Amino acid sequence: MDAEVETCVTDECARRVRQKLRGAGSRVGVKAVWGFGYHLVDAGEGDAHAPR
Repeated sequence: MDAEVETCVTDECARRVRQKLRGAGSRVGVKAVWGFGYHLVDAGEGDAHAPR
């Protein structure tokens, strides 16, 4: 494979989960936590659905 493409599988997965949660009208969001991973949070808590 000669393509020089960097993939961020975890970031892409989180983006898709956020998209599906928004589409379902969920009050749960996914927040990235540097050095830890991801947390599920109440969508009213900060900017839970914002892209990283």
